[in-house]
Amino acid sequence: MSQEIAVQPQPGRLREWLMLESTKTQIGNALAGWMDRDQFLGQILIALEAPALAACTPASKFAAAHACAALGLLPTIQQIALIPRDFKNLGLSVCVMPQWQGYKALMERHPEILDTRAVLVHRSDEFSWDESAEHLTHRFDPLSDDRAYDAQLAGLRGGYLRITFRDPGRWPQYHFVTAGEIQKRRECAQTQQVWNQWPKEMALKTIYRDAYARRAVPIDPLVNQRLERLAEVDDDAMEHDPSRPVPSLTQ
Repeated sequence: MSQEIAVQPQPGRLREWLMLESTKTQIGNALAGWMDRDQFLGQILIALEAPALAACTPASKFAAAHACAALGLLPTIQQIALIPRDFKNLGLSVCVMPQWQGYKALMERHPEILDTRAVLVHRSDEFSWDESAEHLTHRFDPLSDDRAYDAQLAGLRGGYLRITFRDPGRWPQYHFVTAGEIQKRRECAQTQQVWNQWPKEMALKTIYRDAYARRAVPIDPLVNQRLERLAEVDDDAMEHDPSRPVPSLTQ
């Protein structure tokens, strides 16, 4: 009986379910030492009790909690978004949507990395890169209304990831992504709702994903396992279809 409840908690009994020893054991195993399981469960309870998720199935809430534990990320600090979604008219389920903050958090768990920062480059920015000296110049007015991005990211030239290392003698490393590449990733998503609502955030996440995919950042074996899973969860949430044709970019 307890095992059945642990796998599929009953409606209205979420808090009771999270306190079951069988649930704690499963979540603790998924955390793999990343965080104290009781602290993690406290944070997950806050996230899963959001009114927007009230109608989601109990089984999907368990799956979401387990996924967050396995990824080593928290929805309460915007590393993961928990979104209600009806897949194939089977009822509302909790969809785990990775955020750019989640990619950033995992990358920065590598012992050599101090900080990672994704930056978007507007067509009005002063931007140059000297590869021989590994020197980047990026100047812009952060208060300019002209740099605001609409749902289609008009004016976006591209972006880059700046990787700073703990070794003070090691220069920062840069990874560049063009607007065309960002648009290609966007067109792979069968649903455009998230891109239309949060275009800037999605573009930033694309930069992090591209840097990981091309191994622009050093990857620790344990962290790599979680980053691989994060990318898979991201693909599921966005319903990515790489076979979709990519239209030409709007100038």
